[in-house]
Amino acid sequence: MFCLPGRRMAASFRFRRYIVGFVCAQTIFILFQVFVFYPCVVRAPLDLDLLKRGADTTNLDAQFDQTGWYKATWDSLDKRPIPKWYEEAKLGVFIHWGVYAVPGFAATSSEWFWYWWKTPQKYFEQNKEYRVDVGKGVKKFVAEKLAPGWEYTDFAPEFLGEFFDAGKWANIFKASGARYLTFLS
Repeated sequence: MFCLPGRRMAASFRFRRYIVGFVCAQTIFILFQVFVFYPCVVRAPLDLDLLKRGADTTNLDAQFDQTGWYKATWDSLDKRPIPKWYEEAKLGVFIHWGVYAVPGFAATSSEWFWYWWKTPQKYFEQNKEYRVDVGKGVKKFVAEKLAPGWEYTDFAPEFLGEFFDAGKWANIFKASGARYLTFLS
């Protein structure tokens, strides 16, 4: 790939570094699930066989309209059946964990760190439904803690999860009564 010297080359290098970091993080995440998390679940079972025992797939036609899909209305979506395993589970855990965890900024909606950082302040002030205080807090954090020219993609190589302990998490989830777990990034 040919890049002009200067900014474009730096941007291209940053992008390649981001892709490599992202692929490494995803690979580590998959390996973690296969070799660390799933064995811990086997040692501390959360009864994840609910789907096998209670999956109701006999009435799938009832959840679709005549075109074969839900309509883009709340009424249509509200008519969809709740899976039996989900109703029986009662309690589950959703873990939001991604590159946005690296800066350690603990404002609300921290998974929206990049959005709050890159959206111009005047947009928040013109659109009062947005949390102006969160946007200002993120921008202040970036100005005080990050080097000039730092980009969101520069966090990717630092997303390592080196203090993560899958066994400890599995035990906490089991003790809490959680019946399913979903990782989000």
